[in-house]
Amino acid sequence: MRKRPLFTIFLFFLVLSSFSSLNAQWARAYGGYDGDNANSIQQTSDGGYIVAGYSSSFGAGGYDVWVLKLSSTGAIDWQHTYGGSGNDYANSIQQTSDGGYIVAGYSSSFGAGDYDVWVLKLSPTGTIDWQRTYGGSDWDYTNSIQQTSDGGYIIAGSTNSFGAGDYDVWVLKLSPTGTIDWQRTYGGSDGENANAYSIQQTNDGGYIVTGYKEFGAGTEDIWVLKLSSTGTIDWQRAYGGSDVDYAHFIQQTSDGGYIVAGNTFSISTGCSDIWVLKLSLTGTIEWQRTYGESCGENAYSIQQTSDGGYIVAGKTWPFGVGSSDAWILKLSSTGTIEWQRTYGGSDWNSANSIQQTSDGGYIATGHTFLFGAGSGDIWVLKLFSDGNIDPHCGFIGSSSASVLNASFSPGDTNITPEDTLIIPSDTSISPQPSDATVTFLCQEYILTISANTGGTTNPAPGTYIYDPGAQASVQAIPSSGYQFSRWSGDTSGTTNPVTINMDSDKSVTANFTAKPISDGDGGGGGDGLCFIATAAYSSPSHPYVKILRDFRDIYLLSNKAGRELVDLYYKYSPSVANLVARSEPLKVIVRIHLVPIIVLSYSMVHLGPITTAVILLPFLVLPLLLVRLIKRKNSRL
Repeated sequence: MRKRPLFTIFLFFLVLSSFSSLNAQWARAYGGYDGDNANSIQQTSDGGYIVAGYSSSFGAGGYDVWVLKLSSTGAIDWQHTYGGSGNDYANSIQQTSDGGYIVAGYSSSFGAGDYDVWVLKLSPTGTIDWQRTYGGSDWDYTNSIQQTSDGGYIIAGSTNSFGAGDYDVWVLKLSPTGTIDWQRTYGGSDGENANAYSIQQTNDGGYIVTGYKEFGAGTEDIWVLKLSSTGTIDWQRAYGGSDVDYAHFIQQTSDGGYIVAGNTFSISTGCSDIWVLKLSLTGTIEWQRTYGESCGENAYSIQQTSDGGYIVAGKTWPFGVGSSDAWILKLSSTGTIEWQRTYGGSDWNSANSIQQTSDGGYIATGHTFLFGAGSGDIWVLKLFSDGNIDPHCGFIGSSSASVLNASFSPGDTNITPEDTLIIPSDTSISPQPSDATVTFLCQEYILTISANTGGTTNPAPGTYIYDPGAQASVQAIPSSGYQFSRWSGDTSGTTNPVTINMDSDKSVTANFTAKPISDGDGGGGGDGLCFIATAAYSSPSHPYVKILRDFRDIYLLSNKAGRELVDLYYKYSPSVANLVARSEPLKVIVRIHLVPIIVLSYSMVHLGPITTAVILLPFLVLPLLLVRLIKRKNSRL
C-alpha cells in the first residue's frame, strides 16, 4: 500500500514533464552582419541540437564552416567557425558514438585542387580531433556523411578530378581516424555529369546512394545505387522523364525499402515540383507522387516518421507571401498529405534539413532573409507534431499543393565503378570562436502588473505581452492620501517609473502607503507613518518612534500579511493620533502602553528574532511555573 503514493508522485512529475516538453516549441535566427546558411541539423543525445553550415560573418576567409551546438530551447551551448583564407562549406553533420561530431563539406583553403572534400572530426565541445582533405587537381565535393557500424564513416559527393565522366559520383569509406578503407567513382562517359547528394548505410552493411546522372530518358535523371559493403554495385537504376529530375535525400525505411525525395521538371505542374518515390528493397517503385502548384518547389530532406509516414522539407514559391518560403509536408505511409505549411514572409526562406525529435515534433533548419542580423541568417524551427510553433507566429502560412500520381518506370543502368587512389592530406586549422546574434522569432513574454491598496499603475494592472528583449516601462500612480513606497516581485526599489527587461515572464507589484496626517501644530505630522507614536512623543524624530518605524520596515512591509496589517493601521490610526496629540494625559498613557512594544521592536531590530525569542522565553515560562507551583500547594492543603 505504501507504493501507491510514490507511484502517484512519479506519475504527476511524468505528466508535468510531458506538458513542459509540449510547450518547448520555438523559432530563432542565428547570424552576423553578412550571409550565413545551415545545411544539416540533428538532435543530440542530450536533447539539444547540432547545426552545420557556413558563414561569411565570422571566421578567417570568405566563407567558413560554421557549427553551432544548441540546447533543447535553442540557446547556444557553443559555436565555432573552421576555415582558412579561401571558402569552406559544411553540408552534413552527425553526432558520433563517442559524443562528438563528424562534419563533411568542401574547401578551397586546403588540399590539392580547386576544391577538395574536407572532413573534420570534432569533440563534444567542438575542438578538432582530426581534420583531412580528400581530392585531386580539380573540383571535388561531398554532400553527405554518416558514421558506419564499424566506427568509420561513409561519404558521398562528386569529383571532377577522377572518373570516366565530367563529374562522377565519388564515394569514400573512411576508418575511424579518417584514413581511406576504399574509394570509388561511379559515372558515365566524358561530358556527362553525376552527383551524389545522400548516402546511408543499409541493414545488410552495404550502402544506398542517390543524386542524379546525365543519362536515361531525359537530360538528368534521379540515380539510385545500391552498393555492397566494399563499394561494388548490387543494383543501379535511373528514374526520370524527358526533362531534368534529381534527388536530394534517401533513407532506408522500416520495411527494408527506401524513400527518395527530390525534384522533377518532367512531370510538374509548373517549373519544378517535389517528387517523392517509395522504392522496394530492389529499387522497384511502390508509389510515386509529385507535390506542387505553379513553379519552384524543391525538396531537400525527407525522413520516415514514427507513425510510418514521412516528413519532407524544402521550399516553395507560389503558396507563401514571400519570394520563396520554407515548405514542410507531412505525408502518410502512402504519400497522401496529412498537413502542409509554409514558413516565410516577404523575402527568401528555405528549409534544408529536417528530423523528427524525441517528443514527436520536428526540428528544421535552413536560411532566412526575412529575419536576423545580416544579409541571410541561419534559422532553426522547433515544430509541434502538426507543424505549428506558436499562435503568435505571423510567418506560418497554409498551402494547397496539387498531388499527382506519377507513372514512370525505372530504367536499369550499367556503369562500372572505378577505383581512385588519392591519399588524404592533413589540415591544421584551429576552431575560431564566433559571436552570433540570436533573433527570437514568434516568442513572447508576459508581464503581469499588480497594485496594492492606495494606487494604480500605467499601464493599468493586468497582463501584457512583449517581445524578447523589450524594455517595459511601468509607472506607479498613488491615489489621494497615499504615496508610492516601493516595487516588489521581479523588480525592487523605489525608482518610478521603473524599466523592466523582458527576458522571461515577469510579475511586478506597486506598493503604496498612506500619507502622514498633520494635526496643524506639528504634533501628529511628518512622522513617517507612525501616527500614534509620533503623537505620544510629540516628534517624528524621537528615538522610540524611529525604533517602531524600523521594525515596521523590516518585519511588516517585507511580507503580504504585514503589509495588510500596516494598511489597516493606517486606515484607522490617524483619528486616534489626533486625539492623543491634543491631550497630555493621553500621551502619558500611550507612552506607558508602548514601552513593551518598543522594547520588543528594539530587540527584533538590533538583536534579531532568535535572540529575542531566547530573551522572552524565561518571561513566558516563569508565569507557567508559578501557576503550577501554586496549584500544587493548594492541592496539598
